[in-house]
Amino acid sequence: MSYYHEKQQLPPPPYSQEDCLDQTQIEHNFIQRRTQWIQRDRLESRASEQAFLEKPVVIPRLAVHSMMSSPLPFLRAYAPVLQHLNVSAEDFVAFIDNLAVVQTEPALLQALNIVGTGIGFIPWHWALAVGLAMNASATAGSKIITKKRTGQYLEIVNREYFNPRGLNVLLCKDDDLSALVGCPPSWPKLA
Repeated sequence: MSYYHEKQQLPPPPYSQEDCLDQTQIEHNFIQRRTQWIQRDRLESRASEQAFLEKPVVIPRLAVHSMMSSPLPFLRAYAPVLQHLNVSAEDFVAFIDNLAVVQTEPALLQALNIVGTGIGFIPWHWALAVGLAMNASATAGSKIITKKRTGQYLEIVNREYFNPRGLNVLLCKDDDLSALVGCPPSWPKLA
């Protein structure tokens, strides 16, 4: 008798419905971990009623990204004018860092994309088709999940941190930002 037949077969561990998390709960837990920097128990309303921003605070991305690539992170920067509205440099940089994490493609879909690329190098027509389908699925899934996560993160951060201070965070493309800042259409693009 071989070694493998001598081992006792242990029964699988008991599973219950409470042990299994669905995708919604997993996403909720992910967003909760990303918003732990918000100190919910000490919201100080030191910002005076007269304090406001004359111009929007604009934080650029590190570089422009293409339609098919994932968004690049934002520059880790802080505008000192935010101090008057009770937004510390540590909190603002934590917001930017966690926004970068939220906008990262899910690891499983990154792996699927890499596998699809590898399969595409197999010199048969069916392999090329399968590889392209895997890449397209991974890219589409990443875009959908990233957009959903970003929206949830910004909603929570605005509601729990920025809105109580009279602020609102939003992500803008160049054209929208030009209109928001008040640049004439004849000026060159911002990026």
